[in-house]
Amino acid sequence: MRHKNGVAKLGRPTDQRLAMLRGLVSRLFIDGHVETTLARCKATQSVAERLITKAKRGTLGDLRNVARGVHGKRPFKALMTKVVPAAKDRQSGYTKVVRIKRRRGDGSVIARLSVIGHPESGAE
Repeated sequence: MRHKNGVAKLGRPTDQRLAMLRGLVSRLFIDGHVETTLARCKATQSVAERLITKAKRGTLGDLRNVARGVHGKRPFKALMTKVVPAAKDRQSGYTKVVRIKRRRGDGSVIARLSVIGHPESGAE
């Protein structure tokens, strides 16, 4: 019995799960949206919201933590130039999950995670 269910395991070991989430968050900041399973969307949303909040705060320590949370300079730059300016008026709720369809092979729910206000996201 998993009390309180702290984090979704997503069927992967910790190192693989963290690398996958970093990759999804990086693509989210660059493209403005990412399409994957609903469980991965929800886990990615949690990580992305925390990183956006830290990037908005903007202290040196926060920016270093944000840089550690994404793969490379390109997603970091996209976060600082596209996402943070779009989120400056919001206190929370920077991202949105929309269910799209069911995957043909196994019937998993496919969802789209979008950054609200991102130029390429297609979300409000």
